[in-house]
This record gives sequence, C-alpha cells and structure tokens, in this order.
Amino acid sequence: MPTIFNAAARQARFIPEIWISQIFEAIDANLVIGSSLVVNRDYEGEIQRAGDTVRIPTVVDPATAPYDPLVGFAGDPAEPISNSLTFEIEKANSFRFRVEDITRVQSQIGGQFMDHGTTRAGRKLAEDADRYVADKIVTALASGAGNRLIDIDLAATNDAVYKQLIQAKVELDKTNTPQSGRFMVVSPDLYGILLNDNRFIDASRFDSDAPIKNGVIGRILGFTVATCNVMPATVHMIGGHQIATTYADQITEIEYYRPEKFFADAVRGLHVYGAKVMRPEHLVVGKIIP
Repeated sequence: MPTIFNAAARQARFIPEIWISQIFEAIDANLVIGSSLVVNRDYEGEIQRAGDTVRIPTVVDPATAPYDPLVGFAGDPAEPISNSLTFEIEKANSFRFRVEDITRVQSQIGGQFMDHGTTRAGRKLAEDADRYVADKIVTALASGAGNRLIDIDLAATNDAVYKQLIQAKVELDKTNTPQSGRFMVVSPDLYGILLNDNRFIDASRFDSDAPIKNGVIGRILGFTVATCNVMPATVHMIGGHQIATTYADQITEIEYYRPEKFFADAVRGLHVYGAKVMRPEHLVVGKIIP
C-alpha cells in the first residue's frame, strides 16, 4: 500500500520558531557590512512588517561648558532633531527552499540537511542585506559635507595604496572617531593587494585560534579588516566605526507549504530590514574617483 500523504498533519507539526532561529543564525554568520563589526543595532521598537518605523536612542554628543558654582550651568543640553532619530524598515526580501520531509528534518536540529537549507538561505539573504547597507553608507557620504570619499587606485604601487589607506585613518582621526573598534571592509581586489603588503596582518597570523567570522581577514593601521564581494560599483573600501550606522532586521513571516510541482515539503518566509547612517563623520569610503 502506498503511503497516504497528510499535508494538514505536517502543517500542524511545523514549528516556525525553529526555522526562524536557524535562518537568523545563518544570516548573522554570513553578514559582513550588516554585521556588528560595521553597524550597531541600537534601536527601539518591535518590527512586525516592512514599512514599520523604529526609533534610535539619542545620538547627539553632550554639550560641554565651563561651570560657575554661583550662576550654575551655561545653556541647556543639546536637543536631538526628532526626525533624525527614526528610520523605516524599508526592505522586504522573500526566501523559499525545498526539503523532502519537513518533520524528519525538523527533528534533526543541527543536522546536515537542515544546515544546508538554512545556510543557503542565510547566505543569500545576508548578501542582499550587505548590499543594501553598503549602498546606504556610500549614498550618505557622497551627499554629505567633508572629505568622506578618498580615491583608491588599484593600479598604484603597494606603498601608494597603503598611503591611501593612511588617508582614511587620518580622516577618521580628524572627527575623533573612536580608535578601538574601527573596521575596514575591502573588495576582493583590494584584499589581493593587501596580501602582498607585509604591513597587513592577515588572519592566519592572529594570536588567537578562534574561528574568524563575518569575513574578517586581518588588521591594518588599527582597523579590523573584512572582505565583501557585494560592494557598490567602483567602491573598494568602507571604513569607520559601528556608532555611525544603525541596522535592524527581522523575519516577520515563515510558513510551511507544499510546492505544486514536487512531491516535497518547502519553507518560505520574509526577511525585512532597514538602516540609517546617523553619524557620517565616523565613516569614510574609498572608491575609484573619475
């Protein structure tokens, strides 16, 4: 006798929380520009759908002034601009993948098949999110004031490229960007150049045996360096500190379904996210400038 398939029974056994957890873990493992190395997640509010608005706690620097014990403080605290403290969850990215038997896979959390499905989904979702955050940063710096864009000439000598990266450090020094926690995300082409420079400390020479995550490849000039292959066109470096950019994301929908063309189970969902550059003075972009 053939097995009678019962879609309703499998639907009832589907546990969304398991799949959300696994996919989120896969996204976080693959993010580079959207990772905690580059962005912060200092926002308030629950994300339920694309179009939601989340609030960022105050980011204005404290005011300083001489204090006279006879007359008290001079002036009032600086007030943040209200519309600069919110941003929209403006992107929604769907995903779907097929499994042969969802109840069997679900019972083997951490098993090979589960890892393959969620890892592939997480990798693709992370690439889209990285591309989005990178575009946000480059657009914010291209339209802002100050020397936040520097020329990167990949055809130059190693010494010349190194001096270009020094300029990135100097620009961040000028704006009192914190020294600790600085990042530099580079394109694969620029990474290839750094590998030929003895001043670049690649990850294989780190003192720790801990696994390297989120694209981290080494250190140079006080920056933790990561590589990413979804950089905007002509951009070969994004540097700065995570205090500059806020990012938020959520998986708002996930469900079991039965593909029409296959005798198989499948999972589909929706990943929503948004980002805002709050402090562009703590970022610098290196690109080919015509």
